[in-house]
Amino acid sequence: MKLISNTFILLLSVVVFNCNSDDLEQIQNNPCDSGIQGMSLSSYNQVDNFQIDDQALTVHYVTGHPQGNYFHIFNNNGPTLTNFYTFAINNGDTSTLDQNWNTTAGSFLSIDNNPFYGTQQYPTSLTTVEGGSQVGDNIVIDFSGYIGGENGMQYIEGQYCVSIDAVITAADYVYVTDGSDFKIINVFDPYLPYVMNTIPASSSYIVEVINNKAYVGYFDAIQPFLEVYDVTNPQSLNTVQSIAKSGQYGRVSDVVNVGDYIYISDEYKGIHHIDVNSSAVTSFETHDVMSLSVLNNKLTALGIWAGLYDFDVTAPSTPVNLNYTLDTYTAIDIASYPYTTGSFHSWIRNNGAHHFVANISDQKLKKVAANSTNYSVINELGISGYVTAFTTVSNYGFITTRASTQAPLQTSNDGILMVDLSNMTLVDFQGLDTASGVAVKANIVYVTDANGLHIYDVSQGDLNLINTYAQGFGNYISINK
Repeated sequence: MKLISNTFILLLSVVVFNCNSDDLEQIQNNPCDSGIQGMSLSSYNQVDNFQIDDQALTVHYVTGHPQGNYFHIFNNNGPTLTNFYTFAINNGDTSTLDQNWNTTAGSFLSIDNNPFYGTQQYPTSLTTVEGGSQVGDNIVIDFSGYIGGENGMQYIEGQYCVSIDAVITAADYVYVTDGSDFKIINVFDPYLPYVMNTIPASSSYIVEVINNKAYVGYFDAIQPFLEVYDVTNPQSLNTVQSIAKSGQYGRVSDVVNVGDYIYISDEYKGIHHIDVNSSAVTSFETHDVMSLSVLNNKLTALGIWAGLYDFDVTAPSTPVNLNYTLDTYTAIDIASYPYTTGSFHSWIRNNGAHHFVANISDQKLKKVAANSTNYSVINELGISGYVTAFTTVSNYGFITTRASTQAPLQTSNDGILMVDLSNMTLVDFQGLDTASGVAVKANIVYVTDANGLHIYDVSQGDLNLINTYAQGFGNYISINK
């Protein structure tokens, strides 16, 4: 285990803020005796007192977590480099600073996404001597532990004091299908995700959540083509609409929003749209379609008829085929490879300026320009994997890839790729186990695989793992768009 070492003073200084010269001011007396935010540190009969810049940190009293309420204290100078969490919120509560915290360990500290903690032999103890639950309430925490230095392990202790800036209820969700269930996971705090609600959803595959409605597609032929759930209240889901598979509907492959209509690509039966006001369903294309992208009032379909082709959706209720095409057989791969819980197929997304197609067979990401009457590929990047999901945010693309036992998909990188779309370069890759879905919100990337929900911070320009939540495993994932 990593030991809290080097300078314990520095470590405790950055528990709640980035330790810049503007954040700390050395003063004569213990600030906690005067109700000032700061800390007092003592070792070798030497006492150091520091006042904290009130603007350099945020202190939240967080409610709504099933393990209990907690304090979250973090720096707010740029990316959240330091985070301190503790369930020890009442007077007399004790805890240890641990690697993986829960109601037993009680407290957790990370610096630049790296946890810091004590050991069984050299523990770091925390005691809350003054707690609170309202804005302005003071929090006072005594701490004690050991530091490692040239003279071996040395004991140090001190007191830390801040005041609560806000009382909040943790509420931010991702939506995951795992083949058996549809799960709503609270990810407000990436260090403390938890399953908010679960409903049975046998063979559930794709999910997209748009305006508080979850559109869930099913793989098995006896399950619905699509079910629509109202997720306004995550603890009580209502079925809004259910569409059975039939001669008209095959298997959902993608879902996008166009005005008051939800457009659905069908791996076997073309494209359909749902009027969100009346729930009326209209089908207007019959060829197999794998994915959809909306840009400048045009819906671009990736399908078997012509690779890429456009519909004018200026009037979303009545799409008009514009007959723009890109050579199917040399540029865009429209193949589909079903497996036990879903399908491998190519995906199309855009960044507001260009379309990007993540190809299956040749394992490439292709940058596509829309011309006056057709498309052209203007750049490409090898991704060394068979795509399972693809999303874009600004100038970055996030792609999950994995292998299959089915030919020709046996050899593939398995994980999450981060791509700079402006110059089509690979920024980062993190290996996973049957990676299947990806969603992005702000600087947080959520990825599902067989082992859980993996949460990455990309504020530093690469995929920095914050946490893996085992119960978040799944086939596909969405945020509320």
